[in-house]
Amino acid sequence: MLKECLEAFEYLRSTDKENNIVIDNYVLDEGLYLLIDKDFNVKKSYEVEKPKSKSKSDEKEEIIRTKDYYMFSSLDYNSILISMNKPIDKKKQIHSNNYFTFFVKKDVIRDKKLTPEIIKGYYDVLLNPELKYKSDKKSLKLYKDYEETAGKVDKSAIEIYKNYILENIFKNEDWVKGKGYLKIFFDASISDYERESKRYIIPNIFNSNFFNEEINGESVGLHGNNMGMNDKKPFLRHMNRKNIAPELISIENALKYKDLFQYLYGLASSGIKDVYISERNIKLENKKDEDFTGIYLRINKGTELEILYCDKIIKYRNKIESFDIENILKIDYEKYKDKYKDLSLLDKMVGSLSDIERLIDTFFFNKYLRLNYFTEASDIKLNDDKIRQMLITYRMFFFRWFKLGYTEDVLEKFKSISIYLLKDTLINDSYLKACAQFNIIFSIINYLERKEENMADIRTQLYKNLSRKVNSSESELEIIENDKEYYFALGQIVNYLNSINKSKNKDNLFLKQVLESNTNERTKEIITRMIKKYAYSKNINRKRFRNLGSMVMGYIIDTEEKDDFMIILGYLNNNVIYEKKDDKSEIDEDDDEGVEENE
Repeated sequence: MLKECLEAFEYLRSTDKENNIVIDNYVLDEGLYLLIDKDFNVKKSYEVEKPKSKSKSDEKEEIIRTKDYYMFSSLDYNSILISMNKPIDKKKQIHSNNYFTFFVKKDVIRDKKLTPEIIKGYYDVLLNPELKYKSDKKSLKLYKDYEETAGKVDKSAIEIYKNYILENIFKNEDWVKGKGYLKIFFDASISDYERESKRYIIPNIFNSNFFNEEINGESVGLHGNNMGMNDKKPFLRHMNRKNIAPELISIENALKYKDLFQYLYGLASSGIKDVYISERNIKLENKKDEDFTGIYLRINKGTELEILYCDKIIKYRNKIESFDIENILKIDYEKYKDKYKDLSLLDKMVGSLSDIERLIDTFFFNKYLRLNYFTEASDIKLNDDKIRQMLITYRMFFFRWFKLGYTEDVLEKFKSISIYLLKDTLINDSYLKACAQFNIIFSIINYLERKEENMADIRTQLYKNLSRKVNSSESELEIIENDKEYYFALGQIVNYLNSINKSKNKDNLFLKQVLESNTNERTKEIITRMIKKYAYSKNINRKRFRNLGSMVMGYIIDTEEKDDFMIILGYLNNNVIYEKKDDKSEIDEDDDEGVEENE
């Protein structure tokens, strides 16, 4: 798959020769960048700060790339190490790769870990590169082959730059204030930088030169990007071949892979996680109304680029038929926007899988889902243990739905996951959040099922019927007609009893017992106990309470399969017992009396 990714990357480069897509997406490390001119004065000074997170979801602010930013990006890219396992400085304190640059972390200077001896050792390697590779014939050959093209190093220039660093690095206190790197660049052309960078890169471009072979006079080897051949990955070895490396590529292609991975690393450093690669295009999100067929990459910034997931997908479409989050429970979101700012998301049109993902991430997983699909479970610091466990258990279900477009069993799995999380929200006494969750759940279910009758219609009819029966003046008691009405009425009486209970004791034990009961008999035992406890409360509307309680207790269900959604609908809805006597139209208005009673 990486070969196909490289082909798409190279096609983009070939069609946009005026720009450098690697440098355009390059992200500089935090720290101070200094350009020293030919007279050894500071020509440019540029401070890069770490991008601040917008929220706990760790979405980073957009990087503002100025002309100086692009200039330093170009120089920096040609001066970085391939990895910390392949340094010029064997002490690993200096992180640059050529004599035009000197990279060191500020705290290394402040803590006096950087010494004149380490600096001299760094420049000794640059003065005599052959000495670095003398014990490795294959690496030395790569260097010698490159030296024939590029020429020998300019030792006089190296001595001059070494002396400048030794004279200045320890006495400029302003250089080492703050966090991050101190990166010093000596003024030279970009072609000079590229030439000296390759003096380091060519002998180190392959994973390990142990696997190198010479074919038709050209050195080939195992590429070093996202590839390991240690004892932890024996399955990569081709044991039936003389050379056990899974793939051998040319230096030219190895350099192209390096650019590809640096491009992807720049995207990951900018907070981009999802990359869709087709034959001739690379998309950061598949927003267009078109089917996507190609390779999907989930990337992450680590010490190097991490490809967390790679798959070929067919006819994936992020855009969906647009729908609104229907306000089934008639909540006045505007009234509560200061208390719960994310409610504003419910006023926006849902037009993509990414929109659904954001709603579920925000309202069900406390903004820990989208950025933690592949995070080690031990590293997910989520205070709610139940939500954390659901995230760890079902994150790959959501990942495959939102990122890859898999829809098999989506409806049933979404129902089971959402009801669990909705119960947890209610038990933790987050009534307003539970209302928002319920509206989201059934707006998504309505979209997936495409039924003519939706939950808003069901809610309106159930409330009208129950209101009429509870307020009936007939001598003969009204009855509940079906299981759906029964569970809705059950939620209503739980709501009413719980509101009385909460006036005395601020816990949700009663609600928790009802939601977690396994049988209808057990549920009725709990209701009976609570009715007896509060039957003689002064604040009870005795007629309505008696009518509702009698209907619930007298109904015999057709099936033992408990409908938790209907119970919760009844619980969250405006309560028929609190209904105003002079306003029967209340059930059709956008009021929020039910929320006030339960907050």
